[in-house]
Amino acid sequence: MLPCHLMSHCTALGVVFPLAGWHWSWCACPAKEVTTRESGLRGVAFRKLPYPLKRLRLSAPMAAHSGRPHAMATGSGSSTSHFLVWDGRWPHSLRSRRLRGTARVTRSMGDLEIVQNVPLKRYCTWNIGGPAQALAVVKSAEDMSKAFRWAAVEDRPVFILGNGSNVLFDNRGFEGLVILNRIAHCEHLGDGFFSVGAGYPINKLSAQLSRSGWGGLEFAIGIPGTVGGAVYMNAGAHGQDTGGIVSSVRYFDGDGRLHTVDGACLQFGYRYSIFQQMERPVAIASITLSLMRCNRARQRATEYWRRRVLSQPAAARTAGCVFRNPGGGSISAGALIDQVGLKGRTFGGAAVSRRHANFFLNKCSCSSDDMLRLIDVVKREVLMHSGVKLFEEVVVVPAKS
Repeated sequence: MLPCHLMSHCTALGVVFPLAGWHWSWCACPAKEVTTRESGLRGVAFRKLPYPLKRLRLSAPMAAHSGRPHAMATGSGSSTSHFLVWDGRWPHSLRSRRLRGTARVTRSMGDLEIVQNVPLKRYCTWNIGGPAQALAVVKSAEDMSKAFRWAAVEDRPVFILGNGSNVLFDNRGFEGLVILNRIAHCEHLGDGFFSVGAGYPINKLSAQLSRSGWGGLEFAIGIPGTVGGAVYMNAGAHGQDTGGIVSSVRYFDGDGRLHTVDGACLQFGYRYSIFQQMERPVAIASITLSLMRCNRARQRATEYWRRRVLSQPAAARTAGCVFRNPGGGSISAGALIDQVGLKGRTFGGAAVSRRHANFFLNKCSCSSDDMLRLIDVVKREVLMHSGVKLFEEVVVVPAKS
């Protein structure tokens, strides 16, 4: 959803915006604003245009449970046509319905709501995946514990999801509970130590800390994941990684019990932490990071961002690097793929990026099978021509755990 100040500048676009299971369709004329009148309802305003809209239609009434309309729109051929703008803040009574869409509530545990049949492609950057059997949005440690207890009672497998920037869901969905980790606090504890919720966007954190003169996380600028996901995968770039700045981690085990572990015990390696070897899924709740003052932090972050924009397809539907770099003196996975001449190779709706060969794109209605077939083709071709076996960095999530 575009914020209202961007919506008013869109020209000649046909856009469909979802709201609580309904949609409104809008074909915009160039937005020359004459007057603005606040409606008194949060996030709703009307702008008068000096000429008619081409089309404006609501496919369902949009009223809050209070009985007052939270959104309304009219369109006509007169010069006084109006259109709706919305600032992205959902009325409280509609927030859960926005998540559910066609899904239905199965059970509530206090403030925690468990919902069914939620399309997982909404929650991953590849925009691929069928419905989750159950999904819970967790915003606190208490809710995380409740979600694990619910899964245990219902005997459901669990998958912990951050920003979905390195996962491939099956088109059949996931037969279990997907826990969407949205624990997102950030607190300076003093002396360079920061307590950060696992659901906090690592790109946002990197930008905030580098602007404030704290060094150590500049490499994460532009990484579209969460802090918890970065710790789990030991995400890194430019010769640095997340494990180098982790002081301690609080996490939930498969039984929903909370533990605290020192960063030195997590056995960080290249795109690896000990969490990946635990038999049952774990959910990171919060991380304590240790940073140092650095006068060049902001400058370095800016340079890293510039490199990322120039070398990677940042605006495309990707999941970051598909393969781990081989190591052992070998060139990078992207360079190996490029040497074989696989840039631009497609299979169904999946394609190898022409800008960065280790980035695979969802070009058009790509299925999980399309992406897996393309991954297999690339692995086979690279092994045949260079003798190097590539291993996936993205996490492939099967429908059945």
